[in-house]
Amino acid sequence: IIPNQDKQAGQICARKPKGGWRPLTMLETSAKGTEAPTVKRKQATRAQHPQVYRQGNLSGESGYDAAAEVLYLDTLVTEDATRHGRSLARAEVDYVKYFNTLQQIEIDATEELRGVPEDSRRLRCEIASNRTVYVLTQWGWSDPVANKRGSCQGAVGAPDEAKTAADVIHRIREQGDVYYQTQAGRKIHGGSMVDDANIYAASLRDLCTAFAELRLGSLASGIGFASGDDHTGERPTRPSGACLLYTSPSPRDRTRSRMP
Repeated sequence: IIPNQDKQAGQICARKPKGGWRPLTMLETSAKGTEAPTVKRKQATRAQHPQVYRQGNLSGESGYDAAAEVLYLDTLVTEDATRHGRSLARAEVDYVKYFNTLQQIEIDATEELRGVPEDSRRLRCEIASNRTVYVLTQWGWSDPVANKRGSCQGAVGAPDEAKTAADVIHRIREQGDVYYQTQAGRKIHGGSMVDDANIYAASLRDLCTAFAELRLGSLASGIGFASGDDHTGERPTRPSGACLLYTSPSPRDRTRSRMP
């Protein structure tokens, strides 16, 4: 269905603002033109049926600024805990090498269970299969490298595949008993944007349970995660003794990201 030249890609590495490198894949325009209509149709269908995927991850949904939504949620939760003297434990989680670890078999199985039409699934699998990547190095382009897992950052369908792959993690988390409950009684499990997520709980003990849920989701999806739990703070929010607990990630290990 898809010609071989549309499955070839060139990969460059762009420097990240805070250090390290971000791999970006350059694909043929014809390949993007083939993939785009299917992705757009799936997004339009999800807009009519938002229950297809969990709402904890708004990335890839048209009409939403996922980064702003996560930031607003974090601000509202923190303000609620501070204003009403409620205990809050918060952790920032980063999925490690997210786009490199996506499992195409798991993505297809999730789409099948969510009712995605078979023709659409077959086209996505065809586009993602037998891809070859040429990596730009200091000495020129490398020999072709077979791409058997992951999703190419730069492909039209990459955000959609990433959203599908992480859905199992969000479902496990949202069905668990670890959350922050607002003064009005709203239960907030967390918020997520692509490979970054915030987890909310009522105590550090509950955060350990949340991390166990993440591990279970990792086993199901193949997506690993990291969280810096060595910077833990505690500060009172009311004389009643209620406290706000928070964790902030330790400095990222940049030695794993090297220019090829």
